[in-house]
Amino acid sequence: MISITSKQFDPGAVLVIRRPKSNSDLRAMTRRVNRIPTLDGGYALNDTGHSPSDQTITIIWAASEAEYATASRLLRTHNRIIISTLDGCFEAVLEYLSQQRGEATARILVLEKLSV
Repeated sequence: MISITSKQFDPGAVLVIRRPKSNSDLRAMTRRVNRIPTLDGGYALNDTGHSPSDQTITIIWAASEAEYATASRLLRTHNRIIISTLDGCFEAVLEYLSQQRGEATARILVLEKLSV
């Protein structure tokens, strides 16, 4: 189960996704690392570690019209959201939302982790 709400009080901006589809990407992680080739055939590696803000969450679910309307409201009127998943509670931005054949897709950019 996933809960998405506006950061500021808005009783019309509460979305609970009870059963995200199995092809949702809820736990993908990256590191802030890049590898640069050097002139001598070697490489230079910059590794500044991991941050929760490197995470992008993609949720796919069978959305009712009411759920999609709520998600659309969150995207259109709130620049920050709070998302709660099995991994914790995060401040984030709802970057992308679409619906095709009753299936909604939301892409969420994590800004920071709010819970331990």
